Amino acid sequence: MADNEALRMSNRLIVCGFSAAMLLTGLNTPAQASLPVPYAIVGCVAKGVFRSQGFADRNLSHPASKAIEGKTVRVEGRLSPGDRFRATSVYIVDARCRPELHKRYFLCQPCRTLPGMPETMAPRQPGTEVRLPPAAIDEFDNLSRGR
Repeated sequence: MADNEALRMSNRLIVCGFSAAMLLTGLNTPAQASLPVPYAIVGCVAKGVFRSQGFADRNLSHPASKAIEGKTVRVEGRLSPGDRFRATSVYIVDARCRPELHKRYFLCQPCRTLPGMPETMAPRQPGTEVRLPPAAIDEFDNLSRGR
């Protein structure tokens, strides 16, 4: 009987020690998720619709969007895991719609996807920033993949 109790006590100590070790190592390691990375999408605005290679068309209804009508624009923002895009600025790349300029690219080489990683910025296409109100820039958020 004493041997069984000693064995049970020994097993409990092993389980408690193992659990404590797992708990302590888990508390010292922060959870890491991928960070949003700088991203650019180049496309055209024609008849109130933004079109770019690989993305579904996006209707632009804000009155300030008339400033970019008929032009090739670069929309810059942050791309999060799951292809969630958050636009931050818009640039005019060309005064005409030029489909051959349509593309999408990361603005970092390499991209800093975890805290503490180095990040350098990739060269951008030339362009002139358009001062749009935040509500107009928000219309470019979460562009969905398409054609």
